[in-house]
Amino acid sequence: MKEVLKRGMLKFENSFFSHVVRCALGMIIPLVLTGGISCAVRDFPVAPYQMFLTQGGWEMVL
Repeated sequence: MKEVLKRGMLKFENSFFSHVVRCALGMIIPLVLTGGISCAVRDFPVAPYQMFLTQGGWEMVL
């Protein structure tokens, strides 16, 4: 049973569909990281920092 499952997974890993999905997810990673870092910078929970963003006009940029 284990060998049958292993052969099936190997066949799926080598398929064209699997390759396309892996490449697409790899290309999305920089966008996800950029968005996450931007949200973390914008919503940093320190009052003076939030005032700096608001008074400096940076909330429109981030």
